[in-house]
Amino acid sequence: MDIAATARYVERWERRVPWLYLDSRGYVTAAVGYLLTCPSAARSLPWVTPQGQPATPESITDAFKRIAGLGVPGQPQPYAADHFAPLTDIRLPDAAITRLTVERVQGFVTSLSRAFPDFDRWPAPAQTATLDWVFNAGVGALLATQHLAPALRAHRWEDAANACHRAGDDGTPDHPTEHGKRNAETKRLYLQAAGVAS
Repeated sequence: MDIAATARYVERWERRVPWLYLDSRGYVTAAVGYLLTCPSAARSLPWVTPQGQPATPESITDAFKRIAGLGVPGQPQPYAADHFAPLTDIRLPDAAITRLTVERVQGFVTSLSRAFPDFDRWPAPAQTATLDWVFNAGVGALLATQHLAPALRAHRWEDAANACHRAGDDGTPDHPTEHGKRNAETKRLYLQAAGVAS
């Protein structure tokens, strides 16, 4: 499968953010949904200063602690990523964000290939839908599903379409949220794999 194209697809929903922020669950995040669990994880990334110079380890640690201190991991927080932009001045270069996203997608391909040994032979829409699902919710969450994982193992793509909904605010049919649009697109991809949608 085309890893770079899949990474671009995921970016439609996850958004590219070059600064540190708290995601909706209160975890420090950057790039395209790249979770950072501790200061050392943040220091492993190539942050730069406003002048384009490499950020020092101390400044990265300070920025991480500043953002982490604004929430509690696992507890919902109401602010969008833009809220956190002025709170730190280090940024990830665009090329680094692309590399991280591609590497993360490749990692999920590896994990899914272990969980579903014939993953590389699935219809392309089913591969894309499943990769987006795990990019958003995780491989562990997928394997714990009562209906989706069994449908995928059996190649029952229409059943997968009916079981792929991720919890959250979908909005209304007339005014769907981005989350709702993402769920609808994932369902459409599975139906496309089943041959019942274009």
